[in-house]
Amino acid sequence: MKVCALGDCCIDYYQDSGRYYPTGNAVDFAVHMRRLGYPVSLISAVGRDSYGSQTKKFLEKEKIDLSHLKTSPGKTAVTMMDLIDGDRIHSDYEEGVLQTLHYSSRDIEFARSHDLVHSVLWGKGEGILSKVKREDNTLTFDFADRLDSPLIQEIVPTVDHGFFSYHKGEDKWIKSYLENQCASGLKTAVATFGEKGSMALTKEGFVFQESLSVEVVNTVGAGDAFIAGFSHGLLKGLSVKECLYEGTKIASQVVTRFEPY
Repeated sequence: MKVCALGDCCIDYYQDSGRYYPTGNAVDFAVHMRRLGYPVSLISAVGRDSYGSQTKKFLEKEKIDLSHLKTSPGKTAVTMMDLIDGDRIHSDYEEGVLQTLHYSSRDIEFARSHDLVHSVLWGKGEGILSKVKREDNTLTFDFADRLDSPLIQEIVPTVDHGFFSYHKGEDKWIKSYLENQCASGLKTAVATFGEKGSMALTKEGFVFQESLSVEVVNTVGAGDAFIAGFSHGLLKGLSVKECLYEGTKIASQVVTRFEPY
């Protein structure tokens, strides 16, 4: 089962400590899926700078297919970060070469050849999802906490499984929201609540999963790890309840360390 991650690739730089690492939603997802044993490709872009070189070396070490990772003139995207009591705080963001990220017809056909394709709201892939979709492949999408994004109505009808971050926990509003997304085309609509667990809606109804108790070091990457674990469950043919647990298990491991994988 071949997996493709399509979207953002950046550096997270922590201003207080000077520590940094390659990341991005698509990158984190790709790393997790590769470590779970799947052949994984990444379609994104880095700059012709030291951050770009370091990112490529890291991904090559992880044995991720970079044949469609573009090296473009300019700077690799950088997010300035702060860490307060284990909780991530995003500061300035320099989009760099991702600002002009474009997917060619070759990129689209390459992505289409995979069994599962994952993308993200700021991965600039919303315009090609319908071309990537086949009857027999799976599309997953991370909408993060942008629950009011106008792009959602455009993306949802093409995607199989959508993921939404909602830190208020289970309530009537999020249940209604997930029902609307499934009515619009999703097979599964998943809401993650951080330490309050997660919930999924399918045609069989709502399923809830509690979080696991761990010591939190850094919450960065927890959502990406969750989606990778859930996707792993999908490819293994597990139930939605089991997929939620697989996602929760990997996410709980990620938050116990500084890096997002």
